[in-house]
Amino acid sequence: MNQNKKQHSVLLSIYIAAICFLTYACVYAFRKPFTIGLYLNEPKIFGVDYKNILVISQVIGYTISKFCGIKYISELKHIGRGWAILILLIASWIPLLLFPLIDSPWNVTMLFLNGLPLGVLWGLIFSFVEGRKSTDFIGATMAVSFIVSSGFVKSVGKWLQMQYLISENWIPFYTGGIFIIPVIVLVYLLEKIPNPTYEEKINKSVRVPLNSKERKYFFTQFSFGLISFILIYMLLSLFRDIRDNFAAELWNELGYGNTASIFTTTEIPIAICVLILIASMIYIKNNKLAFFLAQTIILCGFIIC
Repeated sequence: MNQNKKQHSVLLSIYIAAICFLTYACVYAFRKPFTIGLYLNEPKIFGVDYKNILVISQVIGYTISKFCGIKYISELKHIGRGWAILILLIASWIPLLLFPLIDSPWNVTMLFLNGLPLGVLWGLIFSFVEGRKSTDFIGATMAVSFIVSSGFVKSVGKWLQMQYLISENWIPFYTGGIFIIPVIVLVYLLEKIPNPTYEEKINKSVRVPLNSKERKYFFTQFSFGLISFILIYMLLSLFRDIRDNFAAELWNELGYGNTASIFTTTEIPIAICVLILIASMIYIKNNKLAFFLAQTIILCGFIIC
């Protein structure tokens, strides 16, 4: 009986991890496809390359969204989360329709509006898997989604461009459109994920919604750690996004500019290594040891960079 229960738990964890992985992969379809464009015929804006301005514009919107998420996600209740995901994705897709319809340089504001709803989606999706025995494993698969999904949606965008001769400015909108139906199905499946068991609730801390006063108290208690993690995450995002946003330029210069699959195939070995590394930490029973080991891995990554 216990063996069957254990098998069911493992299969459920893998199922939930797959749903979360695929859902967050769809989110990237609304964020990253514009980066396959080189935009060589577009004029510079204030002496800065047009694509650089596009990247900066989206990042500013995405960053503001993250800070808004501090309030929104911390106060989140388990009602209407699926609708919130879909509404935010549609809100990020509409500017991608307007992006090719507005002349440059004014259309760069559409990338700002595109990034604005996207920053809170990680928290929304992750809220479906909090407080489980396998939360760390599921979180690892979502982290891997960062790597694979970005490459995959860029491959889809590049394929559309090569197969149907779609212009660079329309690629983001059409790529997002391909993922609309899949994301609706996946959000429905997210909503059907069973709640954590009583045993899991006992062993894991339940994250309750926090109001403004409670957030201030929490920040006061852990301010040094929180500020440190925010700075670390900003630097990690900087390293990752520079390489990710300009992958098209890198592969073009290396002679793979017309190979759509290159964005995906080069990310898969990295994703497998990261998944094995992070997921294996579930075998470390001491939470404090696992915490410091994770920080050591991050430090090694900085040294390599």
